[in-house]
Amino acid sequence: MDELNHVQGVESKCGDFKRQHGTTVEAEPELKKAKISPTMPQVTPKTQPRKRRSTSWLRRKQELTALRSESEALETHVTLLKIQQTAKLCQPQPAVLTADQEMWKSVAAIARQECQAAQNENARLKNELEMYTRASNTLQLQTVQANLQQQELLDSKSGFVNAVRVGVVMSRHLNFENSDIFNRLESRMGARLHELDTVIREALQPIKGGISEQIQICRENGMEATAAVEYKHARLLPFGQDITANTIWEIIELGGLATSQHFHVTKQSQDVVGMASRFTIPLDRASSSTVSVDVHAVVKRFLAPAGMVVLVESHSEWSMNHPTAPAWKQTTEEVGWVVVNGHPLQADGIQRACQLRTTMKLVPETSSSSKAPTTFTGCVGDVVIPSFREIMSSHHQSIENFLLDSSRSIRA
Repeated sequence: MDELNHVQGVESKCGDFKRQHGTTVEAEPELKKAKISPTMPQVTPKTQPRKRRSTSWLRRKQELTALRSESEALETHVTLLKIQQTAKLCQPQPAVLTADQEMWKSVAAIARQECQAAQNENARLKNELEMYTRASNTLQLQTVQANLQQQELLDSKSGFVNAVRVGVVMSRHLNFENSDIFNRLESRMGARLHELDTVIREALQPIKGGISEQIQICRENGMEATAAVEYKHARLLPFGQDITANTIWEIIELGGLATSQHFHVTKQSQDVVGMASRFTIPLDRASSSTVSVDVHAVVKRFLAPAGMVVLVESHSEWSMNHPTAPAWKQTTEEVGWVVVNGHPLQADGIQRACQLRTTMKLVPETSSSSKAPTTFTGCVGDVVIPSFREIMSSHHQSIENFLLDSSRSIRA
């Protein structure tokens, strides 16, 4: 810029000098003319039209202005480039890592991933813990409520009737040491071996419908005391023959599904079981009366091609607990059998279910019939039959429940 100003100054000086010099040159002829003819009258020269001044300096000024603007633009561009260069220098440059640094960088990345995974797992476990805590609190609350309800039921008469179905524990000790009863039952069992063929033929008859239950009362010579009760039950079970037979025999060996305080069982051989048991059955809701029965039984198993046959001989002593009625007792003898055989449901003969048949005949002893009080005429029909039917129905329901529970546990 200084150089441009210097050039402009030089040019302006040159222009002034030329203008001054030109005026002097133009004035010299006039002076010469005056000297040559001094005596001649002076003639006033005509005014010449002024020549147009040259515009070169204006053009140069414009060029200088353009150069000055261009120079300022270049300076601005240079400043912008310097700023950009400074900004690039201020930015951190990626450092070149060594092999060890790369390794530790990878280790740190893996550690961060594991930490994140652990945090996610902790969050999931925390949610599960909260869920299980809520479930535990709910179960505890339900347990407390169930205990309260159970206590209320036990304290009420209706609760006693609903809660007690079959096999309530009584304080009286069962007489399991009476060998005469078991010897007599075993003798009667041996005399029934000829019935096996008849039992198997009857058991192989197809069952019509899912469940059938029949109870008949037979009175000999029209005498109520000598009445006999025959109970028949038949049903189809959605389980195989072997599973059902083994389950029923296991229940018999355990003395039923009640605790050891209800039953005393002795296993005389692989296929013979003797047991003493007590059952208590609600009889009347209004008066909370109950019927107790002490049963001594011998059960023998026979395995046949058609299935499993179980012969039953039992001796029962019945007694009633009534708040207003006098004491009453009745002794009965029971004879029966249980058969489990296969039942193919499809034409291909594949076994899909089995048949369970039960027949029990209850006969009251004539020697104890006279002990029945006069207020309870027809006690066999009013007390023994409903209680006996209740016991048998409970046994069959327990078998079905046990099979269902076993199948669920196997699937689980």
